[in-house]
Amino acid sequence: MLDKLQAIEDKYLDLEAKISDPDVIANQAEWQKYARAHAKLTDVVAAYREYKILDKAREEAEEIIADGSDRELAAMAQEELKELKPQLAEYEERLKILLLPSDPNDDKNAIVEIRGGAGGEEAALFAGVLFRMYQHYAESRRWSLEIMDASPTELGGFKEIVFQLSGQGVFGRMKFESGVHRVQRVPETESGNTTVNYVYSGTYNLSNIPEEPSAGDEQTTGPEKSTAGKTQTAVEQPVQTVQSSGERPNTTLKGGIKVSEASSRHEKVESVSVTLPDGATMADMFAILEMKGVASFNALMNTAVNTDFGSFPLIGAQANTGRAFALEGYLRAGTYTFAKNTAPADVISRLLRSMESFVNSAMRRQIAARNMSVDDAIIIASIVEAESGGDIAQMARISSVLQNRLKAGMQLEVKSTGKYAYSVIENYINSDDPDVYGKYDEYYDTFKCPGLPAGPICNPGEEAVKAVISPLNTDYLYFCVGDDGVYRYAATAEEHRANLIAAGLVSEDAETLHQS
Repeated sequence: MLDKLQAIEDKYLDLEAKISDPDVIANQAEWQKYARAHAKLTDVVAAYREYKILDKAREEAEEIIADGSDRELAAMAQEELKELKPQLAEYEERLKILLLPSDPNDDKNAIVEIRGGAGGEEAALFAGVLFRMYQHYAESRRWSLEIMDASPTELGGFKEIVFQLSGQGVFGRMKFESGVHRVQRVPETESGNTTVNYVYSGTYNLSNIPEEPSAGDEQTTGPEKSTAGKTQTAVEQPVQTVQSSGERPNTTLKGGIKVSEASSRHEKVESVSVTLPDGATMADMFAILEMKGVASFNALMNTAVNTDFGSFPLIGAQANTGRAFALEGYLRAGTYTFAKNTAPADVISRLLRSMESFVNSAMRRQIAARNMSVDDAIIIASIVEAESGGDIAQMARISSVLQNRLKAGMQLEVKSTGKYAYSVIENYINSDDPDVYGKYDEYYDTFKCPGLPAGPICNPGEEAVKAVISPLNTDYLYFCVGDDGVYRYAATAEEHRANLIAAGLVSEDAETLHQS
């Protein structure tokens, strides 16, 4: 298995080199082909790399125990080994699953219905909780969620809600979720025990189901008919779950589950789909949310500045470095579905939760392996995002330059940090103190401050964060990009000077040799 995994990682690195090749980038069809293949290998390679880190730690612990010269150190190694062995076993099982052949239908969309069972308002509230759970899960996977139909209750629950999930691997994840879900608890409105049932059905690409069964096919209870890619099911009939093969199973589920077209009997939920782009600042995101009618810009900004979000681990772990906005960098980009006029604190909390789910334990260990904090990684990723202009092909190279300069004790000298200080912070920091703006210049402008700025300068996307964790192995200390859009990298000041001249950024007699 390990040989196969190493071969997959080698292929992954080869694809990584190809999608960074300017000749490939120029051919968008070819680049997209390689990018898709690269993305499909990401999960297994990430798991394999994590496994190798754990396995190396196991080997080191066993060597310390075998040596036995330091009894105290050997005892610590024994304890570490107890923790490592179950983790390694878990990763081995996970890798075995990841190596299984994928279902060709796994990337298709899914339509999901959640319906409260017996239990009245309590059941409806539970259905609402389950919907929000899947909503947050979709955000963590960067899936798009579109509400198709809903019957909300006065207390914020749902009698039923139908939504479509779109994105990479949607059906592959959701096809195992069909069935009856139960919760048993003491509700706030009751003194005795109650049971609340929730039932939902998931389908995919229903247009693949033939309108009429072929000769010899077994007819099942509650027949379904595909029309224009949607499924109509008789309300009173038991409902079947559509399998990945497109065949109709013989088993039925309880609860009168159905997948149907939106009907006029349902009360529509006024919701909007909002895309928050990678590299957007907090202010940019709030402006987009206001434009979509989710919440006002001022309300969002006031909530972000004046509310303590320290209960979120990533926010709570921040160092007190004099940053302007505690939330900058931690509002995850992506596509969300919001109800109009959502409370600002709820909007912000969703974006923070999504970021928390992205920066999982495995990623934290990868960041720690590079001898940096999560906050440092997010700050660097924000600079990578800003300096690359979203160009994924350049991110790993820019990341290598920044990290090489930090290791060498050099100032970063990137223009995007100064731009953030002068163009963003100064627009939204209200103060009567004439020195306040100069303070933030000193904190953020990397032509003035040593090391990293006080905080992130935008909200980086996933690729920028990954570039920080896995930068290219280079000796570059400089980069620049001219009006021609070409990125030029250099290991020495002399090479950088030649690049600046070639890019038309300085004249041949110029003496200044800033990083960018």
